[in-house]
Amino acid sequence: MDRVLTETFLDQVQKGNISEQGWKPVVWTVTIDAIKEKCGKVVTKNNVQARLKTWTKNFNIVTELQDQSGFEWDDNRKMIVVRDDVWENYVKSHPDAKGFSNENDGHEDINGENEGSDKQLKRGSDEKQSANKKVRTGDAIAAVMTSMTDTLKFMVETNSRACLPTVDVNKLCQEVNKVLDFDRSLTLRIVDLLATDKTKEHVFYGLPDDFKKEWLMMHLNV
Repeated sequence: MDRVLTETFLDQVQKGNISEQGWKPVVWTVTIDAIKEKCGKVVTKNNVQARLKTWTKNFNIVTELQDQSGFEWDDNRKMIVVRDDVWENYVKSHPDAKGFSNENDGHEDINGENEGSDKQLKRGSDEKQSANKKVRTGDAIAAVMTSMTDTLKFMVETNSRACLPTVDVNKLCQEVNKVLDFDRSLTLRIVDLLATDKTKEHVFYGLPDDFKKEWLMMHLNV
């Protein structure tokens, strides 16, 4: 279900159904239908939103783990590896991270139902050769986390592009031309400055006319 959610949210981002205010209402309907069709599960909007919060929490935990001394990221297995003593000391002060140990590999679905009992993952020969380290993230969790990381990055990049402010260039040029003594070259520089910075554009429109020239010259360093 996590994989279906990931694919569905990514598709909705590409369709522009996310804004600075969050997901558009249609997204919840689409994700609920996708889970029902592909997983045979009936979920609610609250279930999906709760799962997103869990994703965010897990993402933050794993991101913080990678920055800690003694923790390493195994890119081949998509897992964090760490010595037992380092891990035990870390979870004492970070109890939320305990669920990522290989002793806790039960998988919970979106409804909060456990799909498998907690058990330790079997280790391959390469893990036996490195007895001082243990894999602390199950394969299934790691796969979802990797996919989620890539999806979140894409969402941020796509949403940033989608949310770029539109600028009425004609209106902007007219307002700039009201300020006297600007030649064409300087006018173009001003329009470029204001069109790429929404805050400066708002300030420019809000200033009294007799303040605008001095304010523009200050920001152009001329």
